[in-house]
Amino acid sequence: MAIHKLTARFIETAKDGLHSDGGNLYLKVSNGGKGRSWIFQYKSRKDGRAKNMGLGSAATVPLAMAREKAQAQHRLLDEGKDPLEERNNERLERDIKTGVAVTVRDLTEKYYKTKIANKSRNYRKSAARFFDHIDKTIGDIPVTRVTPAVICDRAELGKLWVEKHPTAIQLLTHLKRMFSMAMAERTISANPAAFRDNLQHLLPDHRHKVTHRASLPYEDLPKFMADLRRYEDRSDRKTGHTTVAYAVEFAVLTGARVSEVCEAQWKEIEGNVWTIPIEQNGLHT
Repeated sequence: MAIHKLTARFIETAKDGLHSDGGNLYLKVSNGGKGRSWIFQYKSRKDGRAKNMGLGSAATVPLAMAREKAQAQHRLLDEGKDPLEERNNERLERDIKTGVAVTVRDLTEKYYKTKIANKSRNYRKSAARFFDHIDKTIGDIPVTRVTPAVICDRAELGKLWVEKHPTAIQLLTHLKRMFSMAMAERTISANPAAFRDNLQHLLPDHRHKVTHRASLPYEDLPKFMADLRRYEDRSDRKTGHTTVAYAVEFAVLTGARVSEVCEAQWKEIEGNVWTIPIEQNGLHT
C-alpha cells in the first residue's frame, strides 16, 4: 500500500471529503474547506468495526507530525491494543490524579439530590442504606470504569441476589436509575446495571421461595384490631388513619379475600349488604 501520498499544497487546497495519505492516515476536509483535521482509521480487534481516531487539526499538526502520530497508533495495534481505548485510559488516569474524574460517589450524590431528596422521609430513610452500601463498595470508582462484573462483585449484587433477593432487586433498581442518569449526561454510553443487556448473563437464576406467615391466634384478634384502629401514617406526605388500615379491618370483619376488598366498588354495596360479583369471587368457571 502506498504511503505519504499527500503534499503540503494539497492539504491547503483539498475539497471536502476524506483524503488518504496511506497507512490509515486521512485528511478530513469539511465545511467548505474551513475544517481540516487528521483522522486515523482502523478496525477494532474485538468486533471488526471501523473506528476513527482524531489526531488534531491540520492547522496545528503539520503533515510530518500527523504521520508520526499515525505510526504510534500502528505500534499500539501491533501490540494488540486499541488506540482509542488507550488514549481514553490515559485521559482518565490524568483526570483521576487531578481529581476531576466523575466517580460513583459523585453520581450518587447528584442522583440523590435530583430523584430522592424530594421524596417522603420514610422513602429517604429506606434509600439511604442502599446509597451507603454503594458508597462503601464502589464509591471511589470512576463511573466510566464500572462494568457489570464490578456491580456483581465489588457492589456485592451477586451475593445479595442469592442471600437477600428482595434487597438485591432494590439495590439494582437504584443502580440502574443512577447509571441511566449518567447516560443521559453522556458520561457513559451504556448502562452497566441493565439487567437484560448485561446482568442476566452474570447472575444466577433465582426462584423465589414463598414462606407464609403463621395465622394470628384467635385470642389475639381483639388486641390486633385495637392496634389497627390506632395506627396512623406518620410520613411527611400525610397523617391520620390510612386507606390500607381501613381495608385490612374491612377484610377481617367480612372474611373476604384481599383481592375482593381491593377491587370492591360502591355500586356493589347497598345498605349493609355487599354483593361480590361472581367474576370477582374466584368461584366461577
